[in-house]
Amino acid sequence: ISTWVTMSPSVSHVLIHEIGHHFGLSDDDMERIEEAAEQTA
Repeated sequence: ISTWVTMSPSVSHVLIHEIGHHFGLSDDDMERIEEAAEQTA
């Protein structure tokens, strides 16, 4: 998981959204995931 910190924000954003859409997550779900990741970074 430490690799998420070293990725550029745009790369992690795209990865989260692509993976999230694949598993049926909503945009709101993915926004919460991104916000939580930013708080722990």
